[in-house]
Amino acid sequence: MTRAMRQATGPGSIRLRHRLGHLREEDEAAAGVVAIMLAILVIILLVTMVTSVWMPVWMEKREANQIQRVTADFGNIKATIDNQILQGDTAFSVANPVTLGTEGFAMFGADSSGSFSINHFRNDELEYYCNIQNQSGTVNITATGGMKYNSNNDYYINQEIAYENGALILSQGDGQVMRIGPQFTIEKFGPVNKVTFVLITVSGIETSIQGTSTILFQTQLVTYTSDSHLFDPAEWLNITMITEYTTAWSRYYNNALIEAGLVPGTDYVISATDTTLSVDIKNVQFFDLGYALIKTDIEM
Repeated sequence: MTRAMRQATGPGSIRLRHRLGHLREEDEAAAGVVAIMLAILVIILLVTMVTSVWMPVWMEKREANQIQRVTADFGNIKATIDNQILQGDTAFSVANPVTLGTEGFAMFGADSSGSFSINHFRNDELEYYCNIQNQSGTVNITATGGMKYNSNNDYYINQEIAYENGALILSQGDGQVMRIGPQFTIEKFGPVNKVTFVLITVSGIETSIQGTSTILFQTQLVTYTSDSHLFDPAEWLNITMITEYTTAWSRYYNNALIEAGLVPGTDYVISATDTTLSVDIKNVQFFDLGYALIKTDIEM
């Protein structure tokens, strides 16, 4: 064996090979740690993207769809009550579903609940009532009660949907709009006017339910009466409301009266505060009044 071969297989060469082997093992271990760290960073990045970008957009859309669904639910309730009044059937109750909220997505999104209330009180008085009386006092009748939905959203703007005296009202922030009006009409016949109004009282124990479930809201016509009045000479007719939505109601009455040909300040006067609305209609000679009492209940 030559000297070169002996040196290649000597103790020094063996130690070198061992050292190189240890370096390769350390490199492989370091590469594994780096791969794990990169995988963790990718997971953190994905979770961050889901929770900060995708999830808010997805939940906002779900909450917006929920508001649309509740609006449709309230529309079905109004249609049911109107049909019960039209048919005059007091024998049966009808149930309509109302979905209170929307559930979150696994551990990333919290539930967005909503609340549904009947005949809500404010300072020991019902939040809504409507009184109608004429100048001579021969007409003096009051309707009370209503229902309301309040959203409790995390992403989409919170909204309220209310049913008052046959009208559907949408409120958000400082804005209010009447989505569907009550059974109210006015016609102008020369110097005198004809008013038709159906008052609806919503009876039922004050109730408020919160959550994400779907409830069944039952309505039943208890009684309906109607009467026609002839005022000779013509008189003023006053409508007074206590409501949280004076802006929506005053805009509705103003538009309805103007469309009928009445002149603001001359033929009618509307005044409103935060919770009280007064409408004085002059020269009313014909008044058709309907009054419905609706019994309500909630099934979970």
